[in-house]
Amino acid sequence: MVKLFKENIISYAFVIILCIPLLFINIKDSHDWGDDFAQYIHQAINITKGIPQSDIGVIDDGDGPGVHVSTRPVGFPLILAPVYSLFGNSIKAFSITISFILILLCLVLFIYFNKNFNILSSLLLVLIFAYNPFTLNFKMEIMSDIPFTLFLISSILIYSIKEGNKLVKYLITGIFIAILISIRTIGVVLLAAIIIDDLRKLYINRGNKNETMEIVKGLSLIITIVFLITFRTINFAYFSSISLGNSLGMLGTKLGYYIQMFQNYFMSGGGRFPLFAKFTQWFIIIFTVVGLLMKWLAGIDFIDIFIFIYFIVLLFYPDMHSGMRFLFPIFPLLFYYTVFGLRMIPVRSLIMQFVVTLSLGLFILIPYSFSLSNSIQHQHETLQGPQEKESVEAFDYIKNNLPADGIIAFNKPRVLALYTDRQVYAFRKKSPNDMAERFKGKNGIYLLTCTELPDESIDSAIINYPEQVNLIWSNAKFKLYSLK
Repeated sequence: MVKLFKENIISYAFVIILCIPLLFINIKDSHDWGDDFAQYIHQAINITKGIPQSDIGVIDDGDGPGVHVSTRPVGFPLILAPVYSLFGNSIKAFSITISFILILLCLVLFIYFNKNFNILSSLLLVLIFAYNPFTLNFKMEIMSDIPFTLFLISSILIYSIKEGNKLVKYLITGIFIAILISIRTIGVVLLAAIIIDDLRKLYINRGNKNETMEIVKGLSLIITIVFLITFRTINFAYFSSISLGNSLGMLGTKLGYYIQMFQNYFMSGGGRFPLFAKFTQWFIIIFTVVGLLMKWLAGIDFIDIFIFIYFIVLLFYPDMHSGMRFLFPIFPLLFYYTVFGLRMIPVRSLIMQFVVTLSLGLFILIPYSFSLSNSIQHQHETLQGPQEKESVEAFDYIKNNLPADGIIAFNKPRVLALYTDRQVYAFRKKSPNDMAERFKGKNGIYLLTCTELPDESIDSAIINYPEQVNLIWSNAKFKLYSLK
């Protein structure tokens, strides 16, 4: 690996130079209303203060939709914790950190692609991934997508090394997979793929005792390391939500949904040139499917096993609302199949291969300029979210006027808990008095509404039971009610 790095250091430096603009695109000091980012930051703060991860000030009775977990995996908060220690709760500092991680990911992707394709193809694939509008949007949010993808590709890259000390390879692979699982629980899929791949190798080499012992030692080492590092961090609530019976009837719908998500990744320029975008989408999806079939017919390897298991998990996982996020980590691996499919185009001359490769790459990249221009144009605008003027006013009023042991119901409980240091309830009751009954003895119970965040439960309670609530404060977007 070290030898490979030394031989290609100029190429790697070129990749980093081309990715440096990522440090200046979609770097904001504001965040949208997404609730997960607040939980990640809150857990990072708890790490720096030695507070339990579950202590984020949110009370949830579990009646709402989705998977209910008291904490997110600790890996991503651990990445954010040093940033918080240095810069405090700064969205801009977190955003720059994510951008640095994305640049590292681009370098790792280039190394991975360059193992299979020439430098030009590898470079174009990295740029197609890095400057895609969806990637740039993910980079703008304080979420685990990009760090997870970095450790996923890094783990695959390390595991695929054939030369050098294999014991060291397995040791590092185990550590990286443990970190991967600590960031997102679905990282166990990579471990499952390695186990299946090694069992396949054991069968193939069943007559070779030395090779068999080496595989057994390596696999045992990886499993042991992963278990020792992650056995206290895996949240099995994610697995308990998977229902075989409910998923079987939805397989066709989910498969079509994820294919659509993959197509949407290449919708850049669709607003100005819809036919161009549609052609690009179908061009990519057709050659990816063709490449996948050609690759599998040629022979199944470790990546094929991983992709297959990952898709099976997605098809049986009940939540489809985050489809693009679920697919994002494996987009680079799907690009591998796209290029494999493109190889069926008969081009023999090296010059023509260069021209065709460059033309196809630019065909996809040039429409990115429309979205890139839009991102730069709105770079300094405050997003609708907790950093808006009205939001800051609401949070300040709550911190300065509401009792420390009060309970507040709000549509985005983790955001409110982070920015007010108050206990927040995910309201699912029929009337305010139901909530008052649950939190009897608390010094103050409140309902907070926001025009940007309509909440059917809270709004219905206020409209249908006006005699139970009292408006005590409001601004252009927020209204704060106390329970009578």
